Amino acid sequence: MKRENPFTPGIAGSPPVLAGRDEELREVDELIDGIAAGKRIYQETILYGPRGNGKTTLLHKVTTDLEKSTKVKPVFVQAPSITSPRQLYRKLLGESLPSQQTETSRLNGSLGISRTSVGGDLETSGVTGTSPVDLEERCTVAMNDEPTLLMVDEAHLITRETLNSVLALTDSARQKKTKMAVIFAGTPVLPAHIRRMDASYLNRTRRRRMERLDIESTKTALFQPLKNAGYAIQLTAEEENRAISWTQCYPHFIQSVGHALWDVVEGSESGRVDAASLQNAQPLWESEMNLMYLDRLGELRDQRIASHARAIAEVFLGGKSEMYVDDIENVIAECDPATDPVKVMNGLVALGYIWETEESSMEFEPGIPSLMDHVLRKVRARDRVDQ
Repeated sequence: MKRENPFTPGIAGSPPVLAGRDEELREVDELIDGIAAGKRIYQETILYGPRGNGKTTLLHKVTTDLEKSTKVKPVFVQAPSITSPRQLYRKLLGESLPSQQTETSRLNGSLGISRTSVGGDLETSGVTGTSPVDLEERCTVAMNDEPTLLMVDEAHLITRETLNSVLALTDSARQKKTKMAVIFAGTPVLPAHIRRMDASYLNRTRRRRMERLDIESTKTALFQPLKNAGYAIQLTAEEENRAISWTQCYPHFIQSVGHALWDVVEGSESGRVDAASLQNAQPLWESEMNLMYLDRLGELRDQRIASHARAIAEVFLGGKSEMYVDDIENVIAECDPATDPVKVMNGLVALGYIWETEESSMEFEPGIPSLMDHVLRKVRARDRVDQ
């Protein structure tokens, strides 16, 4: 009977083997210990990186581990689904979110003379103590009794009102009134998004870039699940390196290559991963990656910045490994003098097309691996279909 493929490209669940994230997990463990003990800690952590680098996977891992522990209560939320302080507080308190209609009627005081709703049902339950101020106070007390780690995924989409409510709670924790901390996780535009909301002091909090994996971690993440399933890895060093080069050490691609290899080997009777397996898997993973590239190119075109992306790719692939902000803006302006270089650059950063280097926020390198190659193949020089 064919076994389920453990590799999950495009799905935010845990990969079969989480490799290369020991440092990030160590930092989170220290944070958890600090919350539980009421120590002085970084109350806010900003975790950012291009899509597909494993941010959500890391948060799911932390959530799962904490659910088996009694140290700290994990609360995982997606920013787009928590658009108001009321929703945030209810999530932290473990309460179900009432319908928008019910909330509106309560807020508008649509109760009859006998404290019943128009329909006649008693509406007093839940009205008292559900104002934003009351809910915030309840959260403060509850988290003092049960220390909490709030994890906000897709935080580059968080609303100003919700962000302010989170920061009010972390400020209470700093003042020793409660025990909690928050991890904001999002794309490379997350730090700038928070700055635009006037939460400038968050620049002094802990910031962690989610990088691609190193070679050894990539090798472990790709081949260990196959070994765990009983398959022998019969590849030369050169063949192993070729498979690793396909992934470009990018977590999303590791899952894509692994998924293809699993399907090929599971469908054969050899019981091993060998040169023939690589050859048969190549068209499968290339098809998966091309779909991702097609989506990204569509996003570039939707924002009318595909021709600018091509112009930047020409410079990078012409021999440069990094470009300063001014250089990128000059390339954009030369491509189309009528455009706003800052707006275009922000769009490229948001899509992960370019990615600030580890050394400087003013210097950038290619983001999503090999996407620039795809753009050069698919976008004509100075293509005007997106202008």
